[in-house]
Order: sequence, then structure tokens, then C-alpha cells
Amino acid sequence: MGKSLLEKVENKVYWGIVGAILTLAFGFIGLYTYFHAPKPSILFEIVSESNVLDVHKRLENLTIYFKNEDIQKKNLNLRIITIQISNSGEVDILQSYFDQKMKWGFKISDGKIINDARIISSNSEYLKGNLFPKVVDDNIVELEKVILEKGKYFSIEILVLHKKDILPKISYMGKIVGIENVTPIKTWEKDLEPSFIAKFFYGGYVINVLRPIIYLILLICVIVIIAFLSDKIGDSKGRSIQRKRKREIANILGGDTKDEKIKLLADIYIHNGTDGLKQIEDFITDNDKLKNEIKYFKLEKEYEEKYKTLETRKIEAPNTEDIFISHKPDYMLSKHGRFWRHTNIENLIDKKVIELNQRDEIIVDSDFRKNLSALLQQINKKSR
Repeated sequence: MGKSLLEKVENKVYWGIVGAILTLAFGFIGLYTYFHAPKPSILFEIVSESNVLDVHKRLENLTIYFKNEDIQKKNLNLRIITIQISNSGEVDILQSYFDQKMKWGFKISDGKIINDARIISSNSEYLKGNLFPKVVDDNIVELEKVILEKGKYFSIEILVLHKKDILPKISYMGKIVGIENVTPIKTWEKDLEPSFIAKFFYGGYVINVLRPIIYLILLICVIVIIAFLSDKIGDSKGRSIQRKRKREIANILGGDTKDEKIKLLADIYIHNGTDGLKQIEDFITDNDKLKNEIKYFKLEKEYEEKYKTLETRKIEAPNTEDIFISHKPDYMLSKHGRFWRHTNIENLIDKKVIELNQRDEIIVDSDFRKNLSALLQQINKKSR
């Protein structure tokens, strides 16, 4: 017989270890949530940089003017830069979080901004309508100190004039409570792609704590699904094998029989095959083992009857035997029943295949022994 789904899952998953891991993980999350104060964070990205005219070699017959200046002659270059600022923290950044005495925005070094800064994209209509980027002194883009909700971002495009051999540098300006510094990240550069470690530990503390818990839960779900499918497949195969054995035993016996002892043999073969029959054959030839098994079985029956009696009546003044029975560990009975005692001992006793007489002698039904041997011979002939 195939194991139940619960038994398969129990065999595949060490629930004690899983429980301990989940307890520690959720305990850590609880402590972290209790002691951790959500912090703001700003992500300052240079998402793209490109030259307006990408001429690598100076051409004598080509002249490029910008505001009456010969860019080629003065060795200058026009560069379009796109900057994205986003709230990557755990809280909304309110207007009161900004240092009101400092400008908020960014600064260009080794170059000058020659047009108005403009917002080209944002996931917030509020930001689009209230930032009002303003160019100051040709190298600073100043922004209004607006509310920057978590997850919101905006992108600004500027045109920078700089020397060809010196690339412009961009730095963040301003002070927000809870943010020590903001470092520009050039996301367009391939060589700055996050490392394996950075990708693996991507996210905040909570994400990194929750990630293994989620993986563990998914793993348990996969194990349960695999156990469920294997149980269904095993049951299907088991039923197919049992149907085949049922047809075989019916052919050997010539149909159904009314003899309870032969029915027992047929049932053992249908569910356990020839291995089950051979186990019975070995079992009934070992008198010492039979004697112990029968005694265990009788003791268990007596214990079960006494325990049921104690459960159905109220004991006002229990005696020593009552206390012993009511406090005997249940796992002992389970241990005798599941591991020590032969699985068919009850059927063999009920059908009077085996008995223990008054002189403590084992009696085995001789017809049962003969029928068992004959049945094994018939099955072996059929399988050849």
C-alpha cells in the first residue's frame, strides 16, 4: 500500500528544523521591525549621456557654430545629459525634511548648461507640475523642495557645453534629514553593472530577511506538490498492481472462496504480493517470535480496554493501577503497534491461524500452512 500524502511529506521535510528556522526568522523580523526606524533615501542616477555631434576627427571644411562660437576651433563639445532622481527609501520625503538654507538639485563641473533644464519623464503628475527646475549661474539646476513620495521619480534633461578632452562632472546638492550623502550612479555605463553579490543582496534589510523565508515556503510548497503527485501516481500504480494480482489469485483459486483463511492469504497477496506471503511463511515458523507477538497483542488489547473504561467513568479515588494506566505514554502503544508487532498478527489470531494454549505452546493451523505453501508454488509457476 502506498503511503498517505501526509506521511510522504513528513518523510521528506524535517518539520522540527523548518519550524525552528521559521520561528527564528519571524522572531528576527519582529525584533527588526520593533527596533528599526524607516529611513529616507535618494537615488541619483545619470541615466544617459550623448554627444550632439559625434565627430571624432576634426575636418578642415566643417565648421560648427553655437551662439556665434566655432565649437570645432575652440575644441568644445555639446553633450546631452539625462538625470533621474527617485525616492528609493522607506518613507515619504516631506518639505520639512529639506534644509531650507541650502539649494536642492545638482551642479555641473567642467562645463556649463546652455539651455533650460526640462523634465522629460516622471511617474507623478504632482512632481511634473511643481518641481520648476531652474538653471543658476550656468552650472546649477535648482529644484523646488517638494514632497517626494516613496517610489516616485523624475528625469531631467540638460545640454552641456564642455571641452572635448574633459568630461563634465555632476554632483548632488542639498541636505535631507536622515540622508548622509547621495552619490551619483552612472547606470548607462556597462562596466558599472551590479556585481553578483550586489544582485544577490539587492534590496533593504527586510527584503533580505524575507527572501530566504519566501524561498523556504516555496520549497515546502514544491515538496508538498511533489509528494501529492507521487502519492497519486503511487496510488494509481498500486491499484493497477492490485487489480492484476486480484485476477491472478482468482484464476489460481478458481473464483471466490468462502474459506476465511484462504481469503486472508488472497488479501495478503493482493496488497503485499509474494513478499507478503513469504513474510507470513517465515513468521509462522518462528515459535518464539509468535509467542512474543501474541503476548504483546493481548497486553495491548487489555491496556486499550482498561484505558477506555477509565475514560468513560470518573475516578474519585484512583488506585495505583488506574494511575499507571492513565499516565502510560501513548507512544509506547504506538511503538508496539507500528514497529514491533507483525502487521497481520490480529488477522492471524482472529482467523485462528495461530493460537497460544494454556501450556504456553504455539499452535499453527496445518491447513493454512499447506495452503500458503501451495499458493506460493502456484504463483511462482505463473510468473515463470
